[in-house]
Amino acid sequence: MDEATFKQAINALNLFDQLHLSKDRGALQDHYGAGLLPALLKVHPSRVNRHLFELALRGVSVADLAGPQIISIDRSKAFDPAALLGAGWTIWKGPADGDGLSGANDEDERSCALTEADLSKILFADALKGKEMFITGEERVKRLKKAGHVRLDAGIFQFLWENRNRIPKSWEEKINGNIRYIFFDGTILRDPLGNRYALHLYCGASQWGRVYDWLGNNRGASSPSVVLA
Repeated sequence: MDEATFKQAINALNLFDQLHLSKDRGALQDHYGAGLLPALLKVHPSRVNRHLFELALRGVSVADLAGPQIISIDRSKAFDPAALLGAGWTIWKGPADGDGLSGANDEDERSCALTEADLSKILFADALKGKEMFITGEERVKRLKKAGHVRLDAGIFQFLWENRNRIPKSWEEKINGNIRYIFFDGTILRDPLGNRYALHLYCGASQWGRVYDWLGNNRGASSPSVVLA
């Protein structure tokens, strides 16, 4: 079963559930007669998108599973690290081994050019290889650049932080029981002491928070970066 068919199946199952609870036997029989439920029962398990199915069983809303989730990003005003994090914070300029004070902003220009983004198409990338458990943030950024991924930037981060109701419910899912720290590596920041940082979101106790993390720290599967393929 492909993803689109799975979404239709979830909608159909929800409809049957609502009709059953309402005790509208006539409407239930009409839908059954139309062949919807028998068609669902004939689907072979090997063709089901197991990840989406598990999310549905955990109560993730159908709206969160189905269709595009378009957000609009206002690019008329440049992202200001100092306004978000405090005096002395800037966007890193120039190469990673420089002082961060001169040269082009260390940002993914493809992400910064986006005025719209479809959250349903965003991927989580940990860039781990083989049996690796962790790599540094710097190594992660290098690998994402080499893979050609569009690394989501601070403008998209700020939109989601200011509109936390638009963050997909599925992003709250833990990884192996650990809180998921979601990095936006499309904008590299410079702290007042000259260190390189990236912003990330996390959901703890059903509430979203934001932090910044030094790129020299380790990252694992529970701290992925958000990218577009």
